[in-house]
Amino acid sequence: MVALLLGHAIGTAAPAMALAQRVPAAASDLWSSQARPQKNNQLPPQVSDWIRQASALEDKGANREALTLQQKAVNWLRANSQQGDATAAGILHGFGRLLWMNDKPVEALGPVAEAVALRRRLMGISSDAAADLAVSLRLQATLYAALGRRQDVLPPIQEAVAIHRRVAERDSSLTVQLAHSLNILGLIYSALDRPAEALPPTIEAVKIRRSLAIKDPDEMANLAHALNDLGNRYGELGRLEDALATYLETVQILRRMAPANPASPSVLAGTLDNLVTVYRELGRPSQALPLSLETIQLHRRLAGTDPTTQSRLGDALHQLGLIHREMGHPSDALPAQVEAISIYRRLSAVSTENLDGLASTLNNQGNCLSDLGRHEAALPPSQEAAKIYRGLAERDSIFQKDLALSLTNLALRFSALGRDAESVSPSLEAVALYRSLAKGNPSVREELAGALVNLGSYYSRLDREQEAIPPTVEAVTIVRKLAAETPQVRGNLALALNNLGAYHGDSGDPSKALPFFQEAVAMYRQLLVTESAYLASLASSLINLGISLSQLGRHSEALPATTEAVQIYRQLAARDPAFQEGLDRALNRLHQIHRQLGRPEEALPSTEPSLSLQGSSLLPSRRRHPIGVEEWSCLGG
Repeated sequence: MVALLLGHAIGTAAPAMALAQRVPAAASDLWSSQARPQKNNQLPPQVSDWIRQASALEDKGANREALTLQQKAVNWLRANSQQGDATAAGILHGFGRLLWMNDKPVEALGPVAEAVALRRRLMGISSDAAADLAVSLRLQATLYAALGRRQDVLPPIQEAVAIHRRVAERDSSLTVQLAHSLNILGLIYSALDRPAEALPPTIEAVKIRRSLAIKDPDEMANLAHALNDLGNRYGELGRLEDALATYLETVQILRRMAPANPASPSVLAGTLDNLVTVYRELGRPSQALPLSLETIQLHRRLAGTDPTTQSRLGDALHQLGLIHREMGHPSDALPAQVEAISIYRRLSAVSTENLDGLASTLNNQGNCLSDLGRHEAALPPSQEAAKIYRGLAERDSIFQKDLALSLTNLALRFSALGRDAESVSPSLEAVALYRSLAKGNPSVREELAGALVNLGSYYSRLDREQEAIPPTVEAVTIVRKLAAETPQVRGNLALALNNLGAYHGDSGDPSKALPFFQEAVAMYRQLLVTESAYLASLASSLINLGISLSQLGRHSEALPATTEAVQIYRQLAARDPAFQEGLDRALNRLHQIHRQLGRPEEALPSTEPSLSLQGSSLLPSRRRHPIGVEEWSCLGG
């Protein structure tokens, strides 16, 4: 059974929380009517004391003790069945809510369903019954969400909103209840992967909370919560600038509240987490960094007084590692990752809830170590991440995508060590997982294409070009469709086209290879108008284009493409010595073309005295495309 997930920040490493854990109930969910017995049917003093004491204990966070007292009230109710419906409904609703607060949603369903039935029966008798029914319906929807009952969750919360809208028109004091029900409706739509429908009720809730906060400053905390949820909804829709503005307003409110509100540091830390994520998603990690450091300080203080918040500290440290890596400083990411892994290991020893965070951080630790060229050290964390995600995916299909990503990275780790034969198995498994996921979720198509491209590259390195072609053809088909919808993926299309051309060329068919290289070169030129990062890829494809043209006897056409590649690599190597190998290979090709054109005197420019040539073959290996095949790095974050 899969619990519905919601309230998550886009792009975070930590898993989203179930609705039952994420959404605080409004005050009326507590005891609004359980102490409101029918006329001439007052509760015995002892039962009233149990209920009042339970309420006081819950206010202090002592939910277990509160449940014990509320259980006594329920036991009394069962033994005194002559009590009126309003009294019974109030006690049962309070009992169900406390069961939920004690992580017992299954046990809570029964008493809450009883409360709903009783309050529905009272609708025609009491004007209070409609508002009370809406509160119980809202709690019922929350329980369904926590239990993953997707088919049951919408009707009760939709009815609750409709009721609260009606009663708020007659009694403005109930407007706050309408806002809360709208918030929950938005969260549930989000959990059902219907973000477009989640936005309107969330916007309406913010509007109500804002008007209430103008009249009553005590409502500012609820406004901050509503704004944070609105930021989440914008993020789910990809409206990152709107999300950023909303989170910034939330943070501003929470900073003002901090001196007078002891709870605000925890809420502030959570909102800062979301703000950091948005800055990262916008490609602005330098602005995310100071906020991430502040968040970690807040989480450290909170964890010092409440050990149950340790996992959030681990999440914040993991995010700090991601920021350092995105800023091009993978070595700075490692200390934060090591501390996060230590926290997650300690927590995972007593509960499986933090295994996801552990696996995610291990995966990204492997990425950073690989970035630093420490390929041997990168392999064990990547292997452990895949192992953990495999176990999680066996218990809950929601982790299948994480497993596929970790297997993709594991294959990259093996490949970096020259162990391409060991890359094939995890790559095949990743392809199978992504293919299955893409059937029900088209947004996974890009990841599927990436896994197919990488599989092709591993086959090619094992001299299995005929096996490399089919997955790469499929990848090109997928990404070509995606590029028509989302131009941002054109870089991946160019990469796949380049690789497909290389496989045809290595299979001895340059006429088939040529159009793919031509299209890849044209696409890289278009991309370079706005993004200089594709310069090296253009040079690689130009060399491949020149090779194919030469193999077809079109040496004069190969010359300008290869000359341009040399010029690009010379420019790149001047800034980064890592490109010297590419420059040497490009010069080798240029020399060979000059010889094929009968102009050996132009083969070696005098400006490259360090180049060493041996024998008649100027290629560094038997391969016809020594620079051409690239892996699609699906590294995650």
